[in-house]
Amino acid sequence: MLIVLKNIKIYHSMSEETYCFEASLYADNKKITRVTNSGRGADNEYDDWKKVEVINDWCKSNLPKWTSEYSNDKFDTTIDTVISDLLNRHCTLKDYKKAIRKGAVRIPKNLEGQSYAIDEFPAGLSDANLNKLIEEYPDDYVLNILPKEQAEKLWIEFCTNGI
Repeated sequence: MLIVLKNIKIYHSMSEETYCFEASLYADNKKITRVTNSGRGADNEYDDWKKVEVINDWCKSNLPKWTSEYSNDKFDTTIDTVISDLLNRHCTLKDYKKAIRKGAVRIPKNLEGQSYAIDEFPAGLSDANLNKLIEEYPDDYVLNILPKEQAEKLWIEFCTNGI
């Protein structure tokens, strides 16, 4: 089952323990319901829980269990877990889009560490500039030259350990 959020609006200034947001929940390209969270640590709220319950049961049965860094217990992956991951991915990709607009974005090929580089060129990015970066930094990916999907996947892995 393909689970997607569309029409995502995150209100960072109102987010406390969880994201304050609203979005449309889709499963297999079909709109299921609207989902919201007040951002105060409570569970997500759904306009039509009966439809969501079927998806939640599917998640528990078909998606891998996960463990916490604080416990070795295995937990079911629920629709709330999936939505949390989708929101984190959305925010991470938004950061990527901001970075890529500024210049050439470099991350380490081993995807370790916490820092990335944005190389800005006053005259704008050119093939010559990008090729120079590739030569100067052989241990880095220059995301601007990669296909969009591959660059976004690497960015997510680097920033979030692959959520």
